[in-house]
Amino acid sequence: MNDALQLALHNLLVRRPDLAGLIVFLANDLLFLMVAALLVTMLVFRTRLTWRWWAIAATAAVLCLLLAKVGGVLVADERPYLAGHYTPITHVANDNGFPSDHGLASSLTTLVAWPLNRAVAVAFGVLTLVIMAGRLTIGAHHTLDVLGSAFIAAVAVAVVTLIPWPAAWESRARARRVRAQ
Repeated sequence: MNDALQLALHNLLVRRPDLAGLIVFLANDLLFLMVAALLVTMLVFRTRLTWRWWAIAATAAVLCLLLAKVGGVLVADERPYLAGHYTPITHVANDNGFPSDHGLASSLTTLVAWPLNRAVAVAFGVLTLVIMAGRLTIGAHHTLDVLGSAFIAAVAVAVVTLIPWPAAWESRARARRVRAQ
């Protein structure tokens, strides 16, 4: 596969090895901070957490995993460091590169944050792009892998959003206190 974007980003890292630590952090660890930020967002905007939101988030996560498994069987994409015969900057799996798990998780995190707070979701979108660029730079994925992940997450969220969830699930998810009378 000839992936100009992935090759350009990787060559940047080869020319600037002083950036290796930062790029590895962005590619591997930024996702965990993003998930932690989603948990904080859920806490801050807990009044917007409805049973419908929880159902969509959980069902979309399961559907993402299923679609990723199917996609991995249908699309065989050797990882760039294997195809280019070079040593990656950090540990990278040697299995099929499609789809990118980091791309899938960060895309899903962005999409489920949207109903809670759009500004946070936009920030998550930027972080998702940074994570994807990091995955390309370290030689873990091709552009097809990270864009395919975003597509899978978008399809999963779109499909489960169309499910006619019970109207009662629009209420807030946390239990309401009953006043003693």
